[in-house]
Amino acid sequence: NLQIGYTFSSNLLQKIKIKSARIFVMGNNIFTITKYSGLDPELGASFSPSGYSGVTARGIDVVSQYPQTRIFSTGIDITF
Repeated sequence: NLQIGYTFSSNLLQKIKIKSARIFVMGNNIFTITKYSGLDPELGASFSPSGYSGVTARGIDVVSQYPQTRIFSTGIDITF
């Protein structure tokens, strides 16, 4: 996870009657460092057609799960 933000100077904001303002960009699951060749190195323990499930399926990639979703978001925090 990574978040980068900038908080504006209060001297600049006083002219437009704002106490504080901050903008930011955030990313979750941006990249994975691994030599794993499958879709997702974080293997789940869900049921599969081959019969593996629960605790016995941990660490076994039999269902070819989809990779974790990458999320990018931006925002503005303003206090009046």
